[in-house]
Amino acid sequence: MLAIRTADHLLERQESSAAADVLERYLAAHPPHGRVLQRLGRVRLMQGRAAEAAHLLEQALECCAPEPAMDDEVVAICTDDQQLAPATPPSAAAR
Repeated sequence: MLAIRTADHLLERQESSAAADVLERYLAAHPPHGRVLQRLGRVRLMQGRAAEAAHLLEQALECCAPEPAMDDEVVAICTDDQQLAPATPPSAAAR
């Protein structure tokens, strides 16, 4: 991703403010992106802004969190002439 590569290049040159600007502009123009939030969090940590870094890193984790499972209920995909019905979980079928 270009924004991350650009920010990394700027960080190598010890230009953390410019790196943060690149990442913030990306986030302003696009939906939240876990890798960009994570990188901005690292930049803020490098800048001594720990509270802001923590918030950004929490947002990054939320972006990357898997969807919650549907417990034990599994929905079977049916053809057009059938109704949607819960399927029998494999563990229950073996009993």
